[in-house]
Amino acid sequence: MVTMVKDSQTRISRVRSGGGQVVDDGEKPKVIKRNTLRASMIHKMPDGRHSDGNGLLLVVRASSRLWTCRFTDPLTGKRREISLGAFPEVSLTDARLKRDAVRVQIKAGQRPTPRIEKADASRSLRLWTERTHKAISRRLRHGGPNWPRLVELHLFPSLGDADLTKLTPRNLVEAMGPIWHSKPSSATEIMSRLRIILKHAAAEHSEVRADVVDRAVILLGHQGHKVQHYSALPHAEAPAAYQALGERSIGALAARLLILTASRSRPIRLAKFSDFDLEQKVWSVPAADMKSGRAFRVPLSDEAVEVVQTAMLITRSRTWVFSAREDRPIENSTIWTAISRAGLNCTAHGFRATFRSWCADTRVAYDVAEESLDHVVGTAVSRSYQRSDLLDLRRVVMDDWTAYLLAAPAPA
Repeated sequence: MVTMVKDSQTRISRVRSGGGQVVDDGEKPKVIKRNTLRASMIHKMPDGRHSDGNGLLLVVRASSRLWTCRFTDPLTGKRREISLGAFPEVSLTDARLKRDAVRVQIKAGQRPTPRIEKADASRSLRLWTERTHKAISRRLRHGGPNWPRLVELHLFPSLGDADLTKLTPRNLVEAMGPIWHSKPSSATEIMSRLRIILKHAAAEHSEVRADVVDRAVILLGHQGHKVQHYSALPHAEAPAAYQALGERSIGALAARLLILTASRSRPIRLAKFSDFDLEQKVWSVPAADMKSGRAFRVPLSDEAVEVVQTAMLITRSRTWVFSAREDRPIENSTIWTAISRAGLNCTAHGFRATFRSWCADTRVAYDVAEESLDHVVGTAVSRSYQRSDLLDLRRVVMDDWTAYLLAAPAPA
């Protein structure tokens, strides 16, 4: 322990002790390195004000230990200090979460209101997020490992230990306010997932009100968000775009197959040698690689077969058809880079819209066009009867689409 002693000329400003930093009441605490306190030392701290950084203080007086947070009021510009609760009821981790919630509110120009009704383990948002994820994981793609992430990132700092039976619209407004307009897509998705969590919690605790989310949305107001579609080319420009890609790289070949088959980028990137039957001209995509979660057969035109054969010759893998290094498939950026270098104002996914527009203008049957994109068509009842994947009909469409793409002369 190192202690500085006050003399007659100099007022003590700080005492370093036990891993934290003591700040005298006569001087404003300066921002220091975050997370300087240690939970194991809190019981041994001497009297004083120990800073954990970024405004979080542990005020020790005899046996009392109180968490406070100092900040500049965004409405008045004055320095303020608010209580975050006493230790050990509020642990060091909880205090840091509350401190972070205060800083989020200040950044949004709001006066901090960090107090929340803390729940026992059976009613907390943290617990029910975990339980809900476990309950619905079977219907999420690959178990949806990242499903809780948005809720954890934006709601846990201020509401992670909140009692869901006492959750109010105002709590959600304060938590979601900072991103409601700046990140509308994420904010909307968070609220959607929170509705699901509250419905699961209400199944055990009837006091939980699932409509609290809808009431909070009303208070938050209209986001003013306009949906932005993926950039896509008019289908009249597709032939020139296809020819502009060339065939000198794995990325260009992957982009060519993506256009020829109107596929998403994930099945292209993860395509394996074993997935292709080039004699029958069929590409069998495993269910794990499809967005729909069902296995899908793709008919290959002669041009598509040639692209796959070329890729198989130059790939650096014995497993992946499109591999630029070692035994790993290409990344998403590889296809995007090939499209960008060709000077095309279109995304990889946008070529699916280009294909669908061509189908509409050439009067391809609706069911065939949608099945070519692996879209679910019809009601659950109609799908239970119509079980064909329309492979032969889709083969005709893909051959015509390929002929259309090759109609334009290759660039000089």
